Amino acid sequence: MPFTMIYRILLICNLNLLLGLYAIAQKTHVDFALKATLERTPSTKMIHMAAVGNATAIAGAVTELGGNILHRTGNMVSFRVPAGEITHLDGVPGIDYLEFTGSSGKPLNDSMLVNSRFIAVHEGFSGWPEGLTGKDVVVGLVDTGIELLHPDFQHPDGSTRVKYLWDQTQSGNGPEPFGYGAEWNAAQIDSGITGHQDQPQWFGHGSTVSGTAAGNGLAIEDFKGAAPDADLVVVSSQFGVPNWTLSVADAVQYVFDKADELDKPCVVNLSLGTYSGSRDGLDVAALLIDSMISAKPGRVVVAAAGNSGNWAPYHLGYNVTADTAFTWFMHNNNSGLGYGAVFFELWADTADFQDVHFAIGADRVNPSLQFRGRTPFRQIEASLNEVVSDTLWSLSGNVLGVVDYFSIPRGGQYRMQVHMATPDSAQYRFRFITAGQGRFDVWSTSVLGTSNMLWNNLPSETVYPDMAHYRAPDKHKHIVGSWACSPKVITVGNYANRDQYIDYNGNLQTFSHPAGLLSVNSSHGPTRDERLKPEVSASGDLTLSTAKLSTLAQLINNEPFKVAQGGMHYRNGGTSMASPVVSGATALLLEMCPEADVETIRNAILNHTYSDNFTDTVPNNAYGTGKLDAEAAVNALWFQPQLNESGTVLVCEGDNFLLQTSDSYNSYLWNTGETDAVQNPDSNSTWWVQVINEAGCIGRSDTVHVVFSPLPEAEITMTWDTLLTVYDSTWTYQWYLNGGVLENANQHYFVPTQSGDYTVEVSNEAGCTTISEPENFLITSVQQTESASWQAYPNPVSDNLWITGNERALHVTIFGADGRMVHSFEPQHDASSPIEIHTQNWPAGVYLIRIETASGPQTLRVVAAER
Repeated sequence: MPFTMIYRILLICNLNLLLGLYAIAQKTHVDFALKATLERTPSTKMIHMAAVGNATAIAGAVTELGGNILHRTGNMVSFRVPAGEITHLDGVPGIDYLEFTGSSGKPLNDSMLVNSRFIAVHEGFSGWPEGLTGKDVVVGLVDTGIELLHPDFQHPDGSTRVKYLWDQTQSGNGPEPFGYGAEWNAAQIDSGITGHQDQPQWFGHGSTVSGTAAGNGLAIEDFKGAAPDADLVVVSSQFGVPNWTLSVADAVQYVFDKADELDKPCVVNLSLGTYSGSRDGLDVAALLIDSMISAKPGRVVVAAAGNSGNWAPYHLGYNVTADTAFTWFMHNNNSGLGYGAVFFELWADTADFQDVHFAIGADRVNPSLQFRGRTPFRQIEASLNEVVSDTLWSLSGNVLGVVDYFSIPRGGQYRMQVHMATPDSAQYRFRFITAGQGRFDVWSTSVLGTSNMLWNNLPSETVYPDMAHYRAPDKHKHIVGSWACSPKVITVGNYANRDQYIDYNGNLQTFSHPAGLLSVNSSHGPTRDERLKPEVSASGDLTLSTAKLSTLAQLINNEPFKVAQGGMHYRNGGTSMASPVVSGATALLLEMCPEADVETIRNAILNHTYSDNFTDTVPNNAYGTGKLDAEAAVNALWFQPQLNESGTVLVCEGDNFLLQTSDSYNSYLWNTGETDAVQNPDSNSTWWVQVINEAGCIGRSDTVHVVFSPLPEAEITMTWDTLLTVYDSTWTYQWYLNGGVLENANQHYFVPTQSGDYTVEVSNEAGCTTISEPENFLITSVQQTESASWQAYPNPVSDNLWITGNERALHVTIFGADGRMVHSFEPQHDASSPIEIHTQNWPAGVYLIRIETASGPQTLRVVAAER
């Protein structure tokens, strides 16, 4: 039976029964928006739906009705089912409610790198000399599609940067388990067999968003995005389908699944949204996305806050008291239901609305304002999962219309729809009247297919005393719904990126809105449950970014002032362009912190923003915690592990040298490929380590050079009465007798004066030490000590040495410090003449001179000086 016919029958029954109240109750899960959608949808068309309750019972019923399950989390199930089968779900035990969103989704429409402080991060800093560019991170883009032929989305060799593309608007080989749309991988894209294009009705929105997040600037070596080396996974969303938000949840799952296949962390950008719903992040699509984010680390979702900041006030929310209050709603001739109606939705926590009494009244406008009557007051419990209808009678007994209520309990919240299809006069102002105790929120405007609320040009209390009780709508809580209100999603507001630029023809384009000031379009929060949204702001308006090539060609021919120099980028704006700025920053953080959970990333971004003269005191519901500061966010997570050694480390051969970090970490990867926390170098080598800490972030140590030093020689030789070991001017020496230290015995030689076991300890410049084997020395009468009767001068000597004694020298032999003979000769002189020895070519060091005489050998020690 047609929807409008039901109300005609109800109206006839009301008149015949002459009742002040007529109510009909029918148990159902099908609300007014879903009913209207089903009436104009072919019965075999598959529709996204979500149900909450007994998940097993729901899944079984959907399968029997020819549907397929897409997501199942806790008591929530999302699925696709033929439109003609949906009403059969009313009879399934275990379903608490069906969730249906009647409104369709919308896209939410350089110097950005400076404004959001990316330059230092791209160029590198201590510990990351190569910079962060999004390498090995997946940026997922759920939008209108992408211009595959734009060079900014290609590698230098012309191959695509898009790893996977799912076009939900086409038919073909849709990915499993979703079973709709068409999918291509990188090889297929490079083969040119996709047939995909950025949806033309949105003028390249997806391409511009993609370029802002991750364009590599290859086209003209300019206008680089925030994460230019990221991998791209793209989903082209099918806007306008029933329950569109669930198709976006499918898209997010698809992107995360592909990132898992690539074994890379992932950020998904959602520069799209819906202005309907509860705006508390408790709808099924938002909760499904939350569960995906929480399923594993390395997953983040960033969303645009919306662009309704300059809309007329369309939010109504106030504390209900015993004093009756009201707000006027207007008939919408072009409602989203497909026919003229007064229609709006109300949301409230159950505890905040169960004691509220409400009714619908009417005020005539012409010839003068006059209250015409109201329905009886109701409470929400009477309309749960039921369509309940009241007749709106005038004070004089005329029927002004039939008011329908439909409510569902959604966990700890109520959603109530108020509907009047055929009022007596579309010119009346219809009151939503409240009394009692509680609170609620309504978002309603003809822009969204519901009813406008009156907020300006209102009569004064003098003209119309009832206005003392009027509650006007406001411009708070204009954030888009669903995922943008999730506590796990980073939601972004928009401030002006530029106030001038040089256009395609080289002309300067200027704008009165100053760079840095929040856009008048940027949606304000908070959420319905008073949480901060947006949480951060970024540059959006007048971003110059990549575009659909056909759109660029049209603009160059007709509006070249909108195209940037080079002809490959154009201007765009809105929170749609602010969101990918934050997504790009998130990709940089995930490059550094691939195993970080969403809270680590959120805290790095939201706790390290900056404020200026435009932001006023933050946090606030316009700029969030402030403006994105990519450099500060990176610095908040960057760390450098410290090794137990630094610089160049000299290690003695044979020593067991261990290299390790001063703190412990979750994982280690040394430059040698080793993964143990402690390393034991055994040869000359260079070492640094990359670690992952408890936050999932990568840190890299400084480089340590390990140099193994050979041990010094310490073999003792005995030359007549002297003990010698190998000489090196950089070494140090210590002699021992029977294990005891010999004071001042720190040369490479030693002349014993006692019998015993002598050892020498030799240390090189690396501190490496060798102790010789003991040498037993026995004093005999034959052994001679250095005679005081023989002298050498000068000592130390440079060029010529003279030796003299009290008897004739028969033979002179000169030994070096290592015991080798340097020179030997028989001097020709008498006892009174000194012996001259030329020492110009002697290397610096200690020398022993042995003089053979008739009375026995004599020994002198001489030092050759440095020259």
